[in-house]
Amino acid sequence: MTFIDEASSLSNDPTKQFVSFKTAVNADSEDVFQGTSVYYKIFNSTSQLLSNKTSIENIDSEYTNQGIERLISWGYQPLTTDKVTTANLVPAGDVKVVSIRLYNQTQDGTGKYEYPAEITVDGQNIGVPVRSVEDKTFSFNPTAESNLIYSLPVEGQEDVSFSAGVGTDTWYVALYAVSTGMSPSLTPVYSQAVYLGSLSIVPSSN
Repeated sequence: MTFIDEASSLSNDPTKQFVSFKTAVNADSEDVFQGTSVYYKIFNSTSQLLSNKTSIENIDSEYTNQGIERLISWGYQPLTTDKVTTANLVPAGDVKVVSIRLYNQTQDGTGKYEYPAEITVDGQNIGVPVRSVEDKTFSFNPTAESNLIYSLPVEGQEDVSFSAGVGTDTWYVALYAVSTGMSPSLTPVYSQAVYLGSLSIVPSSN
């Protein structure tokens, strides 16, 4: 995979609140490339997010499954959409450009968003990103009841890392991309876990 743009976890500028990357190709390998997965986890602490990032990078290498195993053991979840529910968000094929915008930003007077939540592959919309928890969205609304798709993350949910004593005015979502495949012996193989960046989300009732 080729990393393209790094989002700033310290900025709410809607023009920067997305990540983008190019998928890999199955070149010079006997393994069968199956697609690309994106894993995410929600944090209320940037310190914990960066600690996770350092640990994953320290144990990950190109020819082992240590990166993906660490992601899974720490509760990172496959990112899906309201249209794509498989673990491989992007199927195998030619090199594709993937762009991920997790939540709605900048609502106009008609109720439409200038920067809507969406995932695109080569410019084609493949749906609205959803969490692994009851298909909740990342457009966090502080006034939404807990059973609604716009409700806030809470401690104990499978995709949340909650640090006590840290505020929840802003949430941070770490994103990793992993190429998946199958070896000639039918053993699953994975690429390194590529850190795509982190996106900050300030809950809003708009």
